[in-house]
Amino acid sequence: MTGKLILDAVGGISDRYIMEFVDVTQKKRINWKPAALAACLCLALTAVLLWSNGTRRGTTPTIAYEDVIWGENIEDMEASNYGDVKPGHICISEGLQNAFDRSNDARDVFAIRVIELTGASEEQVYEEFIKDLGVYEEYLSRGMIFATQEQVREILVSDRFAIVFELASKPSDTTPVGADYVFPSGCKIYGNLVDKLAEATDDELLPVVIRIRDNVDLATVEELAMERAGVSAEDLLFYENQTRILSDAENLVFQRDVVMPAYDRIRHERVTILGEYYQQLNEGFLVNTGLSDAQYESVSTLLPCILGIRLTKGQIYQLASDPQVSWMDYYEDSAAEDLGG
Repeated sequence: MTGKLILDAVGGISDRYIMEFVDVTQKKRINWKPAALAACLCLALTAVLLWSNGTRRGTTPTIAYEDVIWGENIEDMEASNYGDVKPGHICISEGLQNAFDRSNDARDVFAIRVIELTGASEEQVYEEFIKDLGVYEEYLSRGMIFATQEQVREILVSDRFAIVFELASKPSDTTPVGADYVFPSGCKIYGNLVDKLAEATDDELLPVVIRIRDNVDLATVEELAMERAGVSAEDLLFYENQTRILSDAENLVFQRDVVMPAYDRIRHERVTILGEYYQQLNEGFLVNTGLSDAQYESVSTLLPCILGIRLTKGQIYQLASDPQVSWMDYYEDSAAEDLGG
């Protein structure tokens, strides 16, 4: 299937962003050191659970920043490739897990950055996951929630989302909560980048993270994955029926030799399709916005995201008027953040 057909079938993206695979040469990238692979503690979860932390559903907990545990160094906030996080699972980053391990008080509250990997919109994640957790949160403004270890361990997520929890860095004194700016296009520029724009000269290049809007259809992805893997819906039904009639010993052999290899092929094709889709979408976005010659850290293959692209103030404001751009934020070079590049 060509790149155009994949984008057509999987995402329903505007024709302006649908194109054949674009070869963006490696020489335009900046040399950088990838972050170390985090040891993710993945929790197999299937539904959303509320907990009580002294509040009832519908009430709004409050919190003071000075009472919160934040990331204090690069290792705390370092992100990694979270490609193995599947829908219905939550992954705790190495930095957050280390902060948990250092804590001696079960009442400690941690600032947690929430990353969603299936491509769902911020509004969907908020309405269907964040809103009913019952903890203090600043998700729509800063992508964060605040919770104790026990509360984190009790969180369940539906198979609609794949979630990563990272230890968040504390906002600077010059970036108060609510300083984000939303353009008429719907694009949000986060407060840290707002501050940088206020200080930057017209020709200064600022490293930016660009999150692109998309509407990937995961059901279509699954259909394509099964087709590529050579597994039909009838095959899956047959597998299910066989497990009911075989003996325990026969079933173990059947699962090992037939069922698991089939699901492994589907899983491989699913990851491949999403990788193709996001790479083509992201690189097509660069070309169609005239940014293919810009320096950047990486083009994500896990998210509709361009990382560490260096832009002038004029270019940033121009992109902010593009309805295809969901949000932009300042990219911290020292964090060496790569979400699937």
